[in-house]
This record gives sequence, structure tokens and C-alpha cells, in this order.
Amino acid sequence: DMEIQADKALKMAEQTTALKTAGRAARNRANMFYEWDTSAADQRTSKRQRETDDALAKMRAAKAARGLGHGIQLPNNMVDAIELVLENLKHLPSKRPGTASSSKKRSPMTLDFLIDAIMTNGASLAQEEGRWYSRDGGSAWSAKLDSDEIKYELSAKLLAGETAEDEKTKEKAAQKLDPKNIFVGQCKTAASEALGRIVVNSISSRNNEFSEFASSIAARLAWTLQGVPPSAQLKPAHDMALESIQSCKKRLEDENKQASMDKLATSFPLVASCLSLSSTSTVAYGPGVPFTDGRASLSNSVLNEAYVQGCSASPPAPSDEGDHTWKYDTSLSVFVGSVVHASERCNDKPADAERKRVATDTASTLQNELGILPYLDSQALSFVTAMGDLDEITKKAAEAARKTSQQTIAASAALNAAKQAAEKRANTALLVLRDACLQRTNKEGRKSAIRIAVLLASGQLNASPSCEDKALKLVINMLYPRSEAIADAVVEAATNELKEIAKYAQDSYAMIQKANRETKEKENTSETSHKSPFAPDSDEEKEAMDRARKPILLFMALCIRRPELIKTLFELCSVDKGDVLSKTVRQQMPKLARAVGLKHGPAEIALKVADATTRQETPLLLTFLDALAPLGEKNMVSQEFIDACYEIQESKADGGRKNPRFLIPVIFAIKRVDLIPKLPGFVDADDDVFMTALKKMSERLGRQVLIFRDEPDQEEPSLKGMTHCEQLVYLHKMDFEAAGLPQRRYLDAIRMCLDNEEVFNDRVVMSALDHMSGTFLTGEDPLPLAFMRSVILVCSKHESLHGWICHTLLPRLIEGKIWQDKRQFEGWMRCAKMLETSGDTGVSSKEAIEKLPPEQLAIYQARYGGS
Repeated sequence: DMEIQADKALKMAEQTTALKTAGRAARNRANMFYEWDTSAADQRTSKRQRETDDALAKMRAAKAARGLGHGIQLPNNMVDAIELVLENLKHLPSKRPGTASSSKKRSPMTLDFLIDAIMTNGASLAQEEGRWYSRDGGSAWSAKLDSDEIKYELSAKLLAGETAEDEKTKEKAAQKLDPKNIFVGQCKTAASEALGRIVVNSISSRNNEFSEFASSIAARLAWTLQGVPPSAQLKPAHDMALESIQSCKKRLEDENKQASMDKLATSFPLVASCLSLSSTSTVAYGPGVPFTDGRASLSNSVLNEAYVQGCSASPPAPSDEGDHTWKYDTSLSVFVGSVVHASERCNDKPADAERKRVATDTASTLQNELGILPYLDSQALSFVTAMGDLDEITKKAAEAARKTSQQTIAASAALNAAKQAAEKRANTALLVLRDACLQRTNKEGRKSAIRIAVLLASGQLNASPSCEDKALKLVINMLYPRSEAIADAVVEAATNELKEIAKYAQDSYAMIQKANRETKEKENTSETSHKSPFAPDSDEEKEAMDRARKPILLFMALCIRRPELIKTLFELCSVDKGDVLSKTVRQQMPKLARAVGLKHGPAEIALKVADATTRQETPLLLTFLDALAPLGEKNMVSQEFIDACYEIQESKADGGRKNPRFLIPVIFAIKRVDLIPKLPGFVDADDDVFMTALKKMSERLGRQVLIFRDEPDQEEPSLKGMTHCEQLVYLHKMDFEAAGLPQRRYLDAIRMCLDNEEVFNDRVVMSALDHMSGTFLTGEDPLPLAFMRSVILVCSKHESLHGWICHTLLPRLIEGKIWQDKRQFEGWMRCAKMLETSGDTGVSSKEAIEKLPPEQLAIYQARYGGS
């Protein structure tokens, strides 16, 4: 009965109107009723009651679908509609109620208005928003037949109530009331909502064929409807697209690419919405609709449509700015950027389950979706690598793990789970990069992907250390062995990156040197003496070395597989003002030397590298040889490698003068009998080379440092290296005239050893002097020329040896008749005079002086006085 329906509708309208102006008590009572009514279902727990409630809910839902709710049913036929119109005419007030503001649109309350509302089931009421298309669109226009043409005009019902409030807005109001503008705006809104319905149907459908067809239609419409704003269903996706574009622009330095992304968002908002749809929580691919290789998603359809438009036979219009492929490239960047931004949003709030679900779903399908696209450009791949930036989530998880309160246990567990999920997404990014590097159709695209993989492995992109290590393994263990073409591309990209680092080192040279000088002025000398020679001297140098470390390690890994690349490494790292790069290479040289030596053999690779290096690269070659030395059996240097060092020394001779530095890496393994004739060469070298050689000789003789060892078999010498005691002995006994050395250099070499009290301490010096004086006493060897000079220097440096010199050494020399050598006896008298006065120590050489024969005692007394 339509009369009953009209009465119900009137009562509900009166109740709703009354509640708008009712007091707080009436509104609270209405709220209490609805709360009680909805909570009643929670108290019914039995299975039968739940089934009954479900059936009742379905019935109410069906009724609400057929009517306006609250038991009010709409007419099903024309007769009932006419009856309902007549009944409602009785309920119309004589005067329309007033409104709070006269600026709102209000259509006149006429019979047409009422008939439209009933015939369209209330849809015509939306004309307050100008949406005539959702009801009888044809009745909104009127046709006038002129002599030659038909003119169409928009109905006055839609223009009613549109008035300008002031003079400033009259022009805008006139444009807004223009029938053409109204029509265009309503068409855009209608098209946008139609596209939204198609998108929702394509995603929610379980039929692959239907879903693909709907996605294709939606993609074509999205590119066709230029400048059409998204509907309410796609608004969250559009907001996500705008946020993703802003995030992507922070990673771009090219202003043209930034402008292209803004142009896409402004000119094709529906396209941007469709691309970011899967990265939103409002509409996404649910678990019931899995992505398969044979099914194209909405974003894929949009990208394919952009690719088809870019590949059209007709050339781009002259007015079209940029390349004709900008639609595809920019759309791909927006799509990948939305996936990355979804991951970033998840990392920002790890406890948000919805963000985590969206990030996981988009990342899990990213590899398949990108795998079926025509090609991937470098910009999109660089965005993909941003998923490897796990520093923020790792920091949050570490901070939560340090807290031990009960309240943070659950938060710590959630953060660890979020960290693991982020690591999985980072692995997905590496898989995408791998697939792009291995594709065969686009050679340039493959090279771009390899270049980005190399940049990621060398630490030049924003990624966590764990992701960079995985990228390094990807490049070296998976891409390089794949094919020769890929290997060449990897080497080319790594070489270019090393060149960039070399340029960076040269540009930073002045700043680093200045910082090093300032740091050395502030540091204590004793602290710097124990520092490694390859350690950074300042924070600026440390920063530069950290930046250069990853590219160098990557190139070293390639050198293991291609030893000829070592020449390129040495050449690029020996450039002028590239000290920080050379220092970093020498710091990491043991890793390269050990790996390449074990694979190719130490002697063979040493000769090969030495032949390829130049004089400027000698410091790196020496470091390389030094790192290769302990790779023999049981960490002992093989005779083959020693012979190789001799051969390198011969080949690198400059004007017949051999460089002793090439023997330093193996000097501890050379037999002592062979080292003795080579000592003059080390003495003739620079002070640093000389002291380094002495240190290296005794490198593996720490327990025998105070001993002068005797050969077990004089016919077949076997002792290797030299102890510190032996070094002092053989330096004193060296025939500098036969070696062509000046006497001053000979004496300076001994003095440098005695000045280094940390190595040549009092016990070492005493052992050496004791051995030389003992052989002198037995008559085996005469005293060396610099012997007494060294004793005098020891007296001034080591007060602890005064007693031993006075009571042991000086009497022993008298026993050996030292006065027979005038020069040595002169030194003896000077030393005795220095120690004759005991002072506070109680040590005096008077007893030794009194043991002199009368003639020599008279000479001493005549020259130095005394009783």
C-alpha cells in the first residue's frame, strides 16, 4: 500500500528533522537505542541463534536494497509510482523551509522535482551536485528546432540557485553557469566514475579473461581521459601517486625528469591513480586473486598502452615536448616509485599491519609485473634499488632490542618481524635487478641494469651494507660468469666507477691534506707511532676511504677472475693527487693478493703483474708482493717466489742500479749467508727502506732476537733472516769501501739503529757488543771500525749498561790488547774517561783503567789526567 509507505517516509523525515534541532538528551536517547540494538547480536552465542540472525540480516539487506531502509519500500511499477506521488503531494508543506545559507544550490520544489525523485529512486536528488547523468540525462536538455538546425539547451532546473555573491565572483560564476562548462565537467565526472567502476570490477573479478579485458578498457580510458580528476574510489590511489612522485623527485637530479613526472600527474591523473592503485590499502589485489605470469594487472595494462602509444608509426607532434617514449618511461617510474613508497611507509610505521600487508603484496608481485613489460629503463631500476635502504628499520629494531622492559618485548618482536619483511623486499629488488641484467632483447637496457647493479655493489646508491654485500655477490657470482658479453659489461661499469672514485680522490686531495696536517698537530707523537701506515689520519680521509672501499673491493673481485685487470687497478689508483685511493688499495691488498695467489700461483702472478706495471705504480706493486709472500706452504715463502722477486729486481733495475725494495717482501726467507752481501744495498737506500728491511729481516725471529746464531752446517748454510743482534754485528763488520759506500753513510746506518731504542734496546746492544768483543778476544775477527764509536754512543743512551761496560767489556778489550789499534784504543780511552767518575750510580771504570799496562796507563794519564 503506497499510502503506508508515504506515511512511514513522512514519519522518518519528521524524526530526522527533529533530531537535527533536538536537545542533547534526545540525541543521546537515539544513540543509546542504536548502541543497544547493535550490541544485542554480540550476546547471542549459540549456533542456532547465529544462523537466525544471519538470515534476518540478509533479509533486511535485501529489503534495504529495494527501498530506502527503515521498512520503506519504493514502487515497483508505474501505477504504484503514480499512487506514491499523489500521496506525497498531501505531505508537501505550503512553504519551503528556510536554510542557514542562501548560497547553497536549491532547486524549486515542483511536481517535476518530486516526479524525478520518485522515478529515479532518489538519484535525481544528486542534482544538487550537478550530477544529472545518474538519472534521466535526456530530460536535462531541451531541443529547439530552427529553420536549418537543432539547438540543445541545458534545463533551467540545473541552473537554478546559481548566483554570484559579489562582483569579484560574477565572472567565475558566469563561467560556472555556462552550459558548455557544466556539460564538460559533468562528462568528466561521469567518465571518472565509470572508470572507477571498471577498475573495481577488473580487480574483484576471479575470471582472468574478464579481468584482463576490463584492465585493457580501463587503461585505454585512463590515457584517453586527459585532465579528468579521479573519482572517490580512486582518490586514495591518486594521493598515493602524488606522494610517490614527491618521494621520487628527491632521488632525481635531472629537472626534465622531475617535470615529466609532474606533467603526468597533472595531465593524466587517472593514469597516475591506476599505476598506484595496488600500493594503496583501499583497493588492492587480495589473496583470493593471485597474480600469475599469464595475467596482466591494471598497472601492466596502463604501461603497455603507454608503450603502444609511444611506438606508434606517426612521429611525435612538434609541439610535444621531449621524447615520444616519455609516457612509458614516466609511468614506469611512477609505478615503481609507488611500490617503493609503500615499502618506505611500512618502514616508517612497522606496527601498522595494513601498511605491512600492502608493502608485502606489492613487493611480491613486482618481479612478475616488471618481468612481462617491454623494457625497463635505468631510472625505474634505480628506484627499485631504494628498497634496499634498511638503515632506518634496522636502527629501530636495534634500539628496541636494547630495551628490556616488558612493555617493549612485543614492540621489539614486531620490529624484528618488520625488519625481516623489509629484507625480503630488498631481496625482491635484487631479483628484479638480476632479471633486468639477464634479459636479451634490449642490449642497452641490459647494460644500464648492469651499471646500476655495479653502482649498488660498490656502495654508491642509498642501500644498507647487507644489501650491498648481496649485490656484490650477485654481480660477481651470478652475472659475471653468465656470459662473456655480460662479463665485459660488468668490467666496463666497474672501471667507470673506479674512474669516478679516482676523480673524487683528486678533487678532495687539498681538503684531506689540510685536515691531516691539523690532526697531526693535535695528536700526541707517541700515539701516532703505533698507528698502521694505512690507517686514515683524519675524519675527512676516513670518509673518503670509506667511499672508495666498496668500488675497490668490487674491482679486486674482478681482478681475481681477470688478472690482467690488476694493471688497470694499479694505473687508476696511482694517479697524481690520488693518495687516498692508493692508500685504500694498499689497505685492502691482502685480500686481493691472497685470492689471486691461491688461484694463479704467487710466483706466476707476481711476474705477470710486475711486467705490466710502470715506475709510478711501484708502491702498489711492492704492497702486492708483500701480501703475496706468506702464501706458501705453512705460510713459508717458496724458493720459486724468492727467485721471482730476484727476477723482478733485475727487470726493474734503473741504469744498472737494482732497487732493494723488491727483496723486502721475501727478505725474512732469504738465507743469512745471502743477505750479508746485500746489506750495503739496503744501507745505500733511503732511511725508511733501510729500517723497513731490518724490521722485515727479523719478522719471524722474535724469540731469537738476542742471539747470534751459529750455522748448524757451515758447508750448507740454512739459517734465514737476521736477528737484531746479527744485524748490528754484520752492519759493524760491513766492508763499506768495497761496496762503494761513503764512511759517513756507514756510520749513520749504525747510529740509526742505536737511536731506535724500541727495537735495538739495551739487551740487544749488549748482546751484539758482547759477541763482537768475544770474537775479538779469541782472535777470530778484529774489532770493526765503528765498534768503539758505538760503545761511546751506548754509554750516552743506556745507563743500564754502564756496569757491564766498566766491569766486563773494557777489561775484555784490554785482555785482547786493544791498544795495538790506535783508533780503537783512542775510543777505549774516551769511553773509560766518560765512566771514570762514578757520580750517583756507583759505577766507575777506574778498575779497568788500572788494568792497563804501564805504558798505556801513562798515555791515558797524560791525555786525560787522573791519578
